[in-house]
Amino acid sequence: MMNNIVKEHVDNISQLFIEHIGALTLRVTELETKISDLTSENIILKSKFEKLNLTLKSGKNSDIQISKGVNKDELNAKLSYAESLVKKSQKTVIVQPKDKTQSVSKTKSDVLNVIDPLNSSLDIIGRVKPLKDGGLLLGCENTKSFKQIAKGKFADDYEIREVKSIRPTIRITGFSDDIDEENFLLYLKKQNESIFDVNSSVNLLKLSCTKRNNTVYQALIEVDLYTYKRALGVGHCLIGLDGCSIYDAVEVTRCYNCNNYGHASKNCKNKTSCPKCAGEHKLVDCRSDSFKCCNCSKYLESLATDEFEVSDVTYDHAAWDYKQCTLFRKTMDKIKCDIFGSAI
Repeated sequence: MMNNIVKEHVDNISQLFIEHIGALTLRVTELETKISDLTSENIILKSKFEKLNLTLKSGKNSDIQISKGVNKDELNAKLSYAESLVKKSQKTVIVQPKDKTQSVSKTKSDVLNVIDPLNSSLDIIGRVKPLKDGGLLLGCENTKSFKQIAKGKFADDYEIREVKSIRPTIRITGFSDDIDEENFLLYLKKQNESIFDVNSSVNLLKLSCTKRNNTVYQALIEVDLYTYKRALGVGHCLIGLDGCSIYDAVEVTRCYNCNNYGHASKNCKNKTSCPKCAGEHKLVDCRSDSFKCCNCSKYLESLATDEFEVSDVTYDHAAWDYKQCTLFRKTMDKIKCDIFGSAI
């Protein structure tokens, strides 16, 4: 009995180690891609800045008046303030027709008949996203007024609900000192101003050591959407004298027994499924030289749900290969859409 327990424990550790190596390899590839993307973005931004500078000098921009009394720092402060206002506009409402066969175009038409997008009291912003079953997601700063107007006009045909704004989270891992909250935030903002600028919203949720090494520490941080994108785009930061990695803390749970999404292995009653070849055995017992994602392959075989398009799903990859797993990406997109109102 004891030998079986020890063997199972060793098998679990081996499986975690193999997947960790695979994840590290993928991380290196992702970082190389991000560096290339950032280089391209830098060239584009430089070109846009030069064009804007020429426009300002020529006096053609009537919205911003530049005089000798306005210096560069003052202008940057104004632009930063404007950007901070945009960051706050993350509230959304969903307009869902009760008739599930209705088209999105019909929903848009009905909304425009009763809602003026230019109404300053509503402050309709740029985010508009079509949903399944004819629904429509709208970015709206004043969601309370929107719901009052909408329910009074077409409450019989539509359901109106607000998407609660939940800020995204990131995890910073790799600093060696058990520092307090105040000093951590000081290091974070002062040493990484290109990511966490003066307008960034940063809320430290938790400081703790990592599960694998109690001398390495990590932080779970809630940030605004713009800082979230910047942080993941860079992928690393400096805390004290330690170079740290930045990870997306919005996660999809994958069971280590059946390797399906949405639950942990502790409560799993499904059959064991190999994350490498989709066979009914553990990863440590796998002898296959080829990859077959158990999640994508089962989905294609069953066709029991209409959540995702089938045509873009392949299964010639491991279940832990999140970069290649279409079903994982779509599951993550759905989670982020539910949380932020749109996929990141």
